[in-house]
Amino acid sequence: MLDDHELQMLNPTVLRSKVFLFPQDIYIFSGTIKENILYGNITAGIDDVIRAAKQSDMHEYVKSLHLGYNHKVGDTGANLSGGQRLKIGFARLFLANPDIIILDESSSMLDLESEKTIMDNIKSHFKGKTIISIAHRMHTLRSADRIFVLDQGEFVEAGHHAELMELKGLYYKFMGTYVDY
Repeated sequence: MLDDHELQMLNPTVLRSKVFLFPQDIYIFSGTIKENILYGNITAGIDDVIRAAKQSDMHEYVKSLHLGYNHKVGDTGANLSGGQRLKIGFARLFLANPDIIILDESSSMLDLESEKTIMDNIKSHFKGKTIISIAHRMHTLRSADRIFVLDQGEFVEAGHHAELMELKGLYYKFMGTYVDY
């Protein structure tokens, strides 16, 4: 179900417009930083692009470039760090403003400070929307409403952080090896 509609009854184009899949590896197209961010919403204006870049912690870097948002990036973003490519992806996400977000190891190449900033902005910006986060970094999961723990492809636990810690199961074991930032 999606907003009281059965998924099979929805037009696939409409369904795809409501979902944003954020993979581990963000593809960067040959073009400018602005064009790459606009991939999230091609009708957005430059003010929207800048706002999205600020939310994704990319704006300060872009400002430091001679051509700013018109800076050319090569195909696959070879002249950008992994974290900068992810930040462009997060800017796309903010610009797209979908109803359902699937984050697949989306912060794997970010430093902890950038990750915290972006995740706080996601919680604020997408409040009330569905976010599915697939993660091995435990701190990205702690504030989730519901956590599903998989082991060997099987669901073994479900609940929020405190409930899972009380169970003292697999989640608890993972958290025991995790150091908070």
